[in-house]
Amino acid sequence: MPSAPPPATEPCAACLQPFSLALNGRDYSGDAPLAPPPLTFAFYNDSALTMLDATPRSGPLAGGTSVTLRGAALTPAGADVTDYRCRFGDAVVHVLSAAPDGSELVCAPTPAFATPADGSSAPWRMRISVAPNRANFVEGRRLLDFLLYLEPAPSMLLPGGGPTDGGTTVRVHVPGFVPGPHTDVALARCRYGRRDNVSVVRVMDLQEGAVTCGPSPATTLYAIGVDKELHIALNGEQFAPHAGVDFRYYVQPQLSSLWPTGGAMAGGTVVTLHGVGFDRFFAGVPPAATARSHPEGRPLCLFGGHCFDADSVHRGLGCNLQSPPHSAVVTATAEQIAVPASLVSNSAMLCRSPEGPQQSGPVRTTRARTSVRVAVALNSQNFVHHRTPLYVFHAGVSATDVQPVTGPPMGGVEVRVNGANLGIFGEAEHARCRFSGWSPLVAGAALGEAAAAAAVTDVRALHKTEDGLVCRTPPRRAGRSELTISINEHDFHGPQGVGQPPLTHTYACEQLSGWPECVTSHSCGFCEDELPAATGQYGHPGLDHSAWGITQDRIGCLQCHEDGCGAGPAEGHCRQWTFETRMLEAPVDAAQAEALHLANVSEPLARSASAWGELLPDQMRYFRIRPERGGLRLQVSLYAREGNLRLYARRGQAPGAAEGEYERVTPHLGTSSSQRLSFSQAELPCVPPAVLSRAEEVLRGEAPAMGTRGPLCEEWVFGVLGTTFFTEHLRPGTVPRADLALFNLTARLEPEVVDFECAECGGDCSACGWSLGNATQLLRDDDGARVARLTNRSGQLGTLWLREPQEVQRGFYARFRFRVSRKTLCLLPLETLGTRRTATVGAGQSFVPVAQLRAAGQDMTHFLADDSMLLPFEPLPAPVGVPEDLHPYIGSLRTEPPALGGTFDVLPVSGIASPFVPGLPAGPDFKDCPQDASAGGEGFAFVLQWDGPTAAGCGGTGLGYAAAAGCEDGGLAQSVAVQFDTHSNLRVERHHGEHRVRAEDRIKYDRRNALSVFTGGRNEAGTSQGMLLLEMPGMVRFDDGLVHEVLLHYTPDGPNGGGQLDITLDRNAQQHPDDVTLSVPLALGEVGPAYVGFTATTSEVASEAHDILSLSFCQNFNCSAD
Repeated sequence: MPSAPPPATEPCAACLQPFSLALNGRDYSGDAPLAPPPLTFAFYNDSALTMLDATPRSGPLAGGTSVTLRGAALTPAGADVTDYRCRFGDAVVHVLSAAPDGSELVCAPTPAFATPADGSSAPWRMRISVAPNRANFVEGRRLLDFLLYLEPAPSMLLPGGGPTDGGTTVRVHVPGFVPGPHTDVALARCRYGRRDNVSVVRVMDLQEGAVTCGPSPATTLYAIGVDKELHIALNGEQFAPHAGVDFRYYVQPQLSSLWPTGGAMAGGTVVTLHGVGFDRFFAGVPPAATARSHPEGRPLCLFGGHCFDADSVHRGLGCNLQSPPHSAVVTATAEQIAVPASLVSNSAMLCRSPEGPQQSGPVRTTRARTSVRVAVALNSQNFVHHRTPLYVFHAGVSATDVQPVTGPPMGGVEVRVNGANLGIFGEAEHARCRFSGWSPLVAGAALGEAAAAAAVTDVRALHKTEDGLVCRTPPRRAGRSELTISINEHDFHGPQGVGQPPLTHTYACEQLSGWPECVTSHSCGFCEDELPAATGQYGHPGLDHSAWGITQDRIGCLQCHEDGCGAGPAEGHCRQWTFETRMLEAPVDAAQAEALHLANVSEPLARSASAWGELLPDQMRYFRIRPERGGLRLQVSLYAREGNLRLYARRGQAPGAAEGEYERVTPHLGTSSSQRLSFSQAELPCVPPAVLSRAEEVLRGEAPAMGTRGPLCEEWVFGVLGTTFFTEHLRPGTVPRADLALFNLTARLEPEVVDFECAECGGDCSACGWSLGNATQLLRDDDGARVARLTNRSGQLGTLWLREPQEVQRGFYARFRFRVSRKTLCLLPLETLGTRRTATVGAGQSFVPVAQLRAAGQDMTHFLADDSMLLPFEPLPAPVGVPEDLHPYIGSLRTEPPALGGTFDVLPVSGIASPFVPGLPAGPDFKDCPQDASAGGEGFAFVLQWDGPTAAGCGGTGLGYAAAAGCEDGGLAQSVAVQFDTHSNLRVERHHGEHRVRAEDRIKYDRRNALSVFTGGRNEAGTSQGMLLLEMPGMVRFDDGLVHEVLLHYTPDGPNGGGQLDITLDRNAQQHPDDVTLSVPLALGEVGPAYVGFTATTSEVASEAHDILSLSFCQNFNCSAD
């Protein structure tokens, strides 16, 4: 038995004791004469084992952290490192190495840990212990914990990239990250790339939700740039897996020049930077990389030169001048200001200049000039300072007055704008005069002139001195235009000083020579008062107007009264007074409303307006009409309440009565007669909204002279001419008598959509007045035309509405074209389909004898193989197998025998047990399934409803507007529908034969090819106002894949005393107007404007495409069918 171990205070050598074994309890192996050297056993004092520190002290829950323990007596004498173990909580790992003096142990990487089940949040603590003998774990005198955390998952980098020469500090956004005892900014690291140790940098800061990585390292020079993964190691050892966020290295751009080279000290000048490589940071950026457009990561322009922080890197907006720590040279002499920049192209960027370094107060009025360098940073940090261009800030430029202050609207007058300090910058060729801010001479004349008010016209200066510019006025509408000047083509200046009014130049009415130009400016009217024996403007000589108060000659263009042109000229009196008024334009203020009232023009209601008045002979009254968008037709009606009238029309300018001065004209109207001019959509062309240039886009629409953004449509001007005069021949020398003519003029804009290109609205049909709902989509049909497809697959519902309600109670005409195609169900039995594809004899015969078929070399009959009606003729076998080109639709389905007993085989496409073939493509070009044997469903409807432009009823048999089974309350209760059923309630029903020996699924429907009218959101057969089943040969087939036209005519007072709706299908030129397809009594009563459109549904069994190709709608029963 060995002696007892020595006390712990004795040297370690004494802790080793020999070890021997006795099998008989007496003879120990160590006592034998030839025994090998004895084994030793080490006793150690575990109370002396001390752990002072663990590095790193934390690691990811996924494991893999190699922890180094430091302390004292960690390796007792005699301990074998292969027996040593480290334990983290319950996880035990080997020891990789140990210091001989017991001061350090390196533990093997930690294993993966399970997320604690107690629901606690990270970090999780794991007690550290060691076992020198692999068995007895000791925690030591000082307890240490190892902290587990979830690996950070970056979501965004700010900035998302930097130059290949490095130096970019990156703020990494890490959702859910919270610093704590498990983090140490001194240990944490960032790595750019996967394995390159050179790409590891320190972490500068740890904050909640963010980790700030130190300046990025330089990388290999690439032609343009490269994306590198960014990884974070919170413990400095384990880098988290790639989270899909990359850092883009790019080659710095080259900045060569800028324009303009100078601007106002107050800032705001749009400066274009020219160079190459401006898009390198953005090229190929995935949509998820939002850091490229984040305010902290977007490009910056720096006005002033170098600007650094302690790390020699610019760090954002508003940085001030300071010398970089490693450079003794600073080129700038003033504060540095960085402003956002916007990418235009690879070679251009835009930015607005900041306030200059010498700006003092809101506006500097004294003369000043200074130059600064301009630099650019694609990532808001790393600026390109090499060979940067100069930018000149200047101050003190002003315009003081203009002479002359009045000129003609056609322009061409030289004006001198006096000012100060105009020679401080720029050459004469860059000086400009700007005419903008138009306002009418009469407040009410601003009606409909938003485009004129927004129009900006810049003209080049003819001459420039230190104190003045000379410019030639451009053509402008009569009114007042503000005048400013520029010496760099960009910054425009007016009078300086707070409260100073702008300079203005007045385009006066008196300087408009002719009546067409005069009346076009709605601040002006034309007076044509002449004494007797003069010749009238419209060719009627010698009219004596003295009876109407004309006592002197007054001819020319005059400014209108301040209340509006309807009140006459501003000064004096004129009886033969003519002017122009806009119709169908809603006033926006009281002055415009008063001007309309004085001109006897109503405000528009439901796209309709009227005007009235009285005219002397040869007096013409003008009205201007412009639709605000495309897809509309214009109807203008003139009614002569008394006297004789005539209506003239001309594009863009006022018409005259002489040949060549008008484009459209009505016949002469007498008392109580009326005439109408109709203008189709083609005669009212609209151009789409102006497409912004890239430069305008990045300036967010702030570029000058951009005008309006809506469609610009053609204008028509209408002239109503009074022609009530006749010459008396009772005695020589007498003059003609003249009488007043009283008129009513009505103008109405109505929907007319010839196609769904919507080109005038930039292809956006919603901007052209359409509301598409549910499954409806705009697409190209097989002919390349753009159509509104209400449905495209089975089980769909689609709606299409005019966004603006239409007047219907006084009657209407509606005309539309539709097509139903792409039916997906073939109703032919397989046997008939097979023989139809093979038998080529016996056309027109009820059956073909066997001998005749065999003589023609045929092997199949036209009849089912088990049809007893074939007897006594010899039946041939039914077709065996399926034609090869039908395999994709039918599969390996057997066609022999065709269910002589039991149930038909289930079809693989639809799951129906039937001889029918669902899934076969059908249409006018598919010959295997004739049109009369193919089916879709359910159908579509033309609908009037009062629920709004997004309304929809039930699917299936509800056809998108009515109630249906399971949707009893979903119909549009206030609705009128003209329903076009292709196969209503298309469904599959199980059918059993005699004695139930054979069963099959059959296709069933309630009605086919039916035209009906329903009201109240119900469409059961018994609730129709009228129904027509078009099933006879030669009748229109809705779903034949052809284009059909429908004409609907509603009259509130029909032939039977009530309202009536007439429906005509595919009317032709030879057809009499009274030859309608279906007439039903219908009384709308006193209802408001209705939403007009279409609905459609398809069944669950089959589908078809419901296409609407065009629509026109006229809100009056007196409209022409054309």
